[in-house]
Amino acid sequence: MIYKYGIDFGTTNSSIAIRFVGDDNKEHTKLIELKDTLPKEIIPSVVLADDEGNIIAGEDALDQYIQGAGDSKGRRFIKQIKLELEKKGSRLNYTVSGKRVAGVDAIAAIFKVLRLKAEKEATLLGIEMSGVVLGVPVQYGDIQKNVLKQALFKAGFYESMAEAEKETEFVSEPVAVAIHYGIKLERDTTVLVFDFGGGTLDLAIVNLKNQVAHDRLHPHETIAKERITLGGEELTRLFFIKSFCAPEKYGTKKICSEFGFRGDLSPEALWEKLLQCEDGIRFIAAVERCKCALSVDSKNTFSFIGKDIQFEDQVFYRNDFEDAIENKLDDIDSLIRRCLESGKINDPYDIDQVILAGGSSMIPAVQRCLIDIFGPQRVSGGPSSNDTYIKAHRKNKAIESEVLTSIVRGLAIVGCKNGSLIDDIVDCDYGVWDTVRDNFVPIILKDTRVKDTVLDKISCQGIHIKAKCSNPDLPKVKIEVYQRNLTGKHKIGTIEISDPGGREYLIYMEVDKKQAILVVSIYDDVQKRWFDEIPLDERQYFLE
Repeated sequence: MIYKYGIDFGTTNSSIAIRFVGDDNKEHTKLIELKDTLPKEIIPSVVLADDEGNIIAGEDALDQYIQGAGDSKGRRFIKQIKLELEKKGSRLNYTVSGKRVAGVDAIAAIFKVLRLKAEKEATLLGIEMSGVVLGVPVQYGDIQKNVLKQALFKAGFYESMAEAEKETEFVSEPVAVAIHYGIKLERDTTVLVFDFGGGTLDLAIVNLKNQVAHDRLHPHETIAKERITLGGEELTRLFFIKSFCAPEKYGTKKICSEFGFRGDLSPEALWEKLLQCEDGIRFIAAVERCKCALSVDSKNTFSFIGKDIQFEDQVFYRNDFEDAIENKLDDIDSLIRRCLESGKINDPYDIDQVILAGGSSMIPAVQRCLIDIFGPQRVSGGPSSNDTYIKAHRKNKAIESEVLTSIVRGLAIVGCKNGSLIDDIVDCDYGVWDTVRDNFVPIILKDTRVKDTVLDKISCQGIHIKAKCSNPDLPKVKIEVYQRNLTGKHKIGTIEISDPGGREYLIYMEVDKKQAILVVSIYDDVQKRWFDEIPLDERQYFLE
């Protein structure tokens, strides 16, 4: 059996797990304990970088920053790295006192914390690990995936980039949740995964196949995937702006006065100022706790004491929070209905179960939105497990939240299977740039089944377009490969063909089933041959 780590690199928190066959010849999922406080299986996806190139990650970074190690001391607290990676790709960098910190190094620091903890557990269990299965949001780009592979290599998961390229697998995060849920099914089931974390809301509709009592795996089938950039941190910001800054609560002038800011700041500008100071970070953390408390209770009494700051008791009601996020609830409703339409689900009751993942999915208003569409009997956090084998190997028994760890559990399951667990669909559009018309020409469209993109080089069957170089005097021609997703059109590679004049070419595109990245192949339709002399790495992509 080949074992790979499952890693959930989240906007807010990260975790790592192992799925393995124990001495009892049964499979078990081991979530790695990463810190002493509950929940022990997750660490914050943050780093603290200084101007000498030192980077601290996770709980230690958060603790040191809160204790006063801020920018004024030549350090910078960096969060939401995952969202920044999506926006900037390989260009992601940070500046600390005028010095550059590469984004890939910040990510690698988080991965290294995960690796050091997980390697100890793997050694204790006598398991040899051979790679990583990494979760990614729906429509995450190939360039971003390559940065993550570099970070895994820098974090010590691999001895070379070649090994990282070969052994790293990517799985859409909501699909990982579905795999975790589906491993114990006794009948075929259609589920909608509602994965609402700190930075993104990802949906997937999956036909789960019964894996019990079969001699071979029957891969689950993904029907549709959709996503918006919306998470718990944005909801906290809206709660602050629309409720805390309201005159009947604290108001912007009171908050500005306590923190020593200009009194004419807008609520939005005030939020940004709070993110840049130690007490501001503490205050925002208290707002977050108030938000979470309102998921349990109908009201919460907020208070805050800083170094020279004090906010008296103020009662916030659940309605205060729900009114603040009302527009976002409409966006969530629209996304759900768009996903159903994409999956050709006309009746929401054709969904057997709605599976919740991510801390933001526990917000009562969000759950009511789901219940209004699917009914109260179909909304679930997933099956709980009581693995006595794992408990026997635990020194500290901690309460584990299925909602917070369902992604990493599913990723670990993928890492323990030699066969395919999922027949996935393509997340985004892939194509080439037409330099004559100056526009993007799609070749593979979003929602195409990945298995339908597979190229058969013998029969030349596969997804392709025809191209022609009509100028016989050109010494070479460039094919620019593009990806189109939520963040727009992005150039992911360039392929050069020498002596192209007067020939017709077939440009084939396929998506690798495990790595979930694009592979391009070129066929000379005049000389009837494949351009295999073009190196494989040039037919995949390179960083821009």
